[in-house]
Amino acid sequence: MIYGLIAVIISILTFCFWFLISFRKNTLILLLTIPFILGSIIFGHSTYNKILGYPIEVTPTGKYRLVAFHAVPKTDIYLWILKKGETTPRAYRIDYSVSKRKKLFGIKRKLRKGDVVIISWPNKEKDGGKFVLYKLPQPEWLKK
Repeated sequence: MIYGLIAVIISILTFCFWFLISFRKNTLILLLTIPFILGSIIFGHSTYNKILGYPIEVTPTGKYRLVAFHAVPKTDIYLWILKKGETTPRAYRIDYSVSKRKKLFGIKRKLRKGDVVIISWPNKEKDGGKFVLYKLPQPEWLKK
């Protein structure tokens, strides 16, 4: 997706610059085209993260199905989790700790096999964002 987005941006910029070069003697077209190009660049830069998406930094409470995870050493852990009844996972960012990383890498083989892994966050004021991982049977969480 990112390569397609970059290709579209390059092709639009190429067309705009070709348009500017070919109509350089017409001042009215130049006065309209230059602000349009600059506005497009600024708009694209400000909405780039919204197009690609970004994780939520709030720790959820309750039980969710863990779809995937990615640990960035010493900074963050990214989780993709599903609520019961949903089909599109949501990305969450949690703070990195060695114990959280060990828990997640302990169930990595189960995720690769396709087993359903439930991640449960207790009350975050009481437990400080700790979570518990356990395995559930598939029919309860997957649609047929």
